[in-house]
Amino acid sequence: MHEEYKRRWRAVKDLRDVYVRFNQAESWYDRYNVQQSLPLLAKWLEYLHVLNLEQFDTDVWKAMLKSNKRSPELTPEAIQQKGEIRFCFHDMKNMFSVDHSIGSPHFERPGWGNRPYRAILQKSFELIERRLGYRKAEEWLDEFFQLIRLTHWVLPYPSNASFIMSTKTNRNQGLKGRMMWFSVVYANPEKVALPIRSHPRTLYDILWNARREAFGDGRDQQGWSTVQLISACRAQGVKIYGREEAEEYWVVGRTAGLKGFKPVWERTRPARLEMLEQIKGKSLDELEDLMGRFGRDLIGNDIQDAVEDIRASL
Repeated sequence: MHEEYKRRWRAVKDLRDVYVRFNQAESWYDRYNVQQSLPLLAKWLEYLHVLNLEQFDTDVWKAMLKSNKRSPELTPEAIQQKGEIRFCFHDMKNMFSVDHSIGSPHFERPGWGNRPYRAILQKSFELIERRLGYRKAEEWLDEFFQLIRLTHWVLPYPSNASFIMSTKTNRNQGLKGRMMWFSVVYANPEKVALPIRSHPRTLYDILWNARREAFGDGRDQQGWSTVQLISACRAQGVKIYGREEAEEYWVVGRTAGLKGFKPVWERTRPARLEMLEQIKGKSLDELEDLMGRFGRDLIGNDIQDAVEDIRASL
């Protein structure tokens, strides 16, 4: 029991500082000779992706709790989830309570824009640029933003002062502060009729077809690797904006209503990332074991491929 307690305490301590885990990942590049193996290099780049995605989710959750202290809005059940949610309407529709009425996030019309992210993203970019060059770093960053789009369909509306803005409060008028969010939908006219009139299921169809092609089953039963998800969605026509697609099809979810614009959102849940689930709650020692296992598995696959090549040549 004592050893288990110490192990979990180390995990909590490690998770307090994402920079500790970033420095660990940086050391892996040389210690595991990452550059000598393309599959292992792909795993290393994927780890940097999910490390940043995990920190993004952590920052959003901390901002939600901070906002909730100022103006209570989260239900007890939502708080008990401790941030273990997918950022989509499906998972967030019952997280909020206003005047004892359970409701959905408070959507705003503007979009995310080119807001600065945490310094860890900049450090990741600079690390990849030093090791692999500027072009590879740019490619990695484009893929990171694509992963944000594919895994986060409801995003906080930030300001320069806070990660999540709140609506104005006025006790005299009975106005309570609400966290401000916006939904993101995929509005490619080849995939959905425009203008969007109701809540689309565009990404549901895209992910169903992608899973059926990749796993033989369209149901959401297993997680993706980052490379696998981007490639599978590319095959369904969802390309990376700015690099593979000249036009931006990811737009703020809204449609015209009787009193102006009203929000719309994708009906289903976004994709799950296998490695993101693998690293959550892990100590440095456990992450080290994970990277070592990746290396051993890939070496084993290389040996097996070599054996098969030899047999084929006989």
